[in-house]
Amino acid sequence: MNRFPLLVWFAIMLLLLAPTAVGRVLLGLAGNLVLATLFLPLLLGGIGWLGWKVLRLQIKICPTCGSVGFKNSGLCATCGAAYNVERIGSRPSDVQTPASDIIIDVAAQDIDSSS
Repeated sequence: MNRFPLLVWFAIMLLLLAPTAVGRVLLGLAGNLVLATLFLPLLLGGIGWLGWKVLRLQIKICPTCGSVGFKNSGLCATCGAAYNVERIGSRPSDVQTPASDIIIDVAAQDIDSSS
């Protein structure tokens, strides 16, 4: 494993501690890198949070089928109903009834296949 010689480390420390222009530039660069490392995740998290808020404003739930879509599209991608038009001829009790409460009766029939 290659290691820097001890003299190189002393030279770097001397440049950092010496009140010269090179020392000030290196300290400023190191400080800026530390600040960027700490600030960048906060900045990206804030941008992501704002993006999520803007996206939530663009989302609309279909009044017919309940699927999620964008407000800019005029029709629901799942059922094809318009987002801004109410269903004509539907009773409010039908719209508010959950699908789990609806019962469909199915009767089995024997079919004679000999004929």
